[in-house]
Amino acid sequence: MDGMLTLIVCTALSLTGTPTGYAYGAGSGPAAGRPYQSNYWEAGPVQDLGEVMQLSCGYYHSVAVRQDGHVLTWGSNERSQLGLGTGSAKITALSTPTVVQNLPNSMAVAAGGTFTL
Repeated sequence: MDGMLTLIVCTALSLTGTPTGYAYGAGSGPAAGRPYQSNYWEAGPVQDLGEVMQLSCGYYHSVAVRQDGHVLTWGSNERSQLGLGTGSAKITALSTPTVVQNLPNSMAVAAGGTFTL
């Protein structure tokens, strides 16, 4: 990781001096936004995230706001916490960050447990 660590939002995600999100941790699975495996013992960049200004995470899902104002979610969707719409009920998890529709020009997000704000 280049740059200084400037923000840690939970044990699984962090931002550095560059606008890149990094994920790591035991049992992180798809919430890590990296090719699926159960544990990531070293920090690595979240795939397809783009330039990020904020990250947050719940129990098994993650959410980011890019510098262009788009919100992206990934991880578990068992309680529809990814905000992908009513047709997404059959999607139980995503390991790739996905843009949430109808949330243009977002400034901040928060996640906890099985919800996203």
